[in-house]
Amino acid sequence: MSTTPLIDTDQHAAPSDFAELAAYLPQYWQRYAEEGAVRLSARQRGDYPDPDDDTGQGGARTPARVDELPAMNLGEHGPPAAALLNCTVLFDFSRNARFEAAGARAVNTWMAETMLDRDPRLFGSAVLPTLNVKEAVSEIERVAENPRFVQVLLPVRNEFRYGEPSFRPVLEAAAQAGLVVCLHAGGRTGLSASPTGYHGSFVEDMVVDQHRAAQNQLVSIVSSGVLASVDGLRLTIAECGFSWLAPLLWRLDKDWKSLWREVPWLDREPSQLVHDRVRFTLEPAHLPLDDSGLREAAALCRAPSVLMYSSDHPHRYESAARQLLGTLENEDLDRVLGRNAVEHYRRLAVAGGA
Repeated sequence: MSTTPLIDTDQHAAPSDFAELAAYLPQYWQRYAEEGAVRLSARQRGDYPDPDDDTGQGGARTPARVDELPAMNLGEHGPPAAALLNCTVLFDFSRNARFEAAGARAVNTWMAETMLDRDPRLFGSAVLPTLNVKEAVSEIERVAENPRFVQVLLPVRNEFRYGEPSFRPVLEAAAQAGLVVCLHAGGRTGLSASPTGYHGSFVEDMVVDQHRAAQNQLVSIVSSGVLASVDGLRLTIAECGFSWLAPLLWRLDKDWKSLWREVPWLDREPSQLVHDRVRFTLEPAHLPLDDSGLREAAALCRAPSVLMYSSDHPHRYESAARQLLGTLENEDLDRVLGRNAVEHYRRLAVAGGA
């Protein structure tokens, strides 16, 4: 049995509707949104149909208040000592850079007042505008003053790679503030997610797109030298799987040795850098269903070192990720359930969340 306090690194929360969020916007932007009929769709809020719901109404609603967070009280590993809340409503919010920046401030203020101030076990992920680097840096500096925020949130799918030089000030500001950078599933759909065109179903999106987008962003941040050169920069990749990590790092290490002239700023194997600075949430994951296959997959990706427990509430998947926990020895299980998160999120420990 685990002796480490349980840390849930991915619970979802979102305003119940746009009116709730609009209350945190300046009057100008409230009118702008009203006249433009801006709404929060179920997909933007992160709502998914409940697979056990036969009514067709859907039941997996994203919590908008603390008392709607049952995952704080339930679970096979007991109630969490701390939980990180992610709000993804800004991931495809607006193409207006000024409105997106105002929306980010509104979401983060809503998160602090509605959730973080109500329960000392809750910690926040501050969503950032991605259309204006200066606004993103300004929002990082603002939320960093609140110790309840421990990371910043970026959509894993975007119209540019986060390793690009123009975005580097954002990653530097997060590192300087001691905030982990979380690349979370979801994002803009302005570009085709696939080289062969748009996907036709949610299945294609989840099976192919999010995993590939995560790999593209990780390779970008590593190969650009940002991860190696920005002191204190730490990444979390959330809700994008992790079973793809071993073959990706094998290929990165192989090509780094033969194509080192392309990346002279990397003074060590990319896999070393990733294992030092990057962590992955548990749910969901593409894994074999038998215990022997799970143990092999865990060994290949060094699961005890890189994984952090996540409930992904209220999303529900038929995933073998929780079965993977049953194959881990006590010390390895402790790491995944809590210790990795405590070590990764330095502000979490300082704020007393662990």
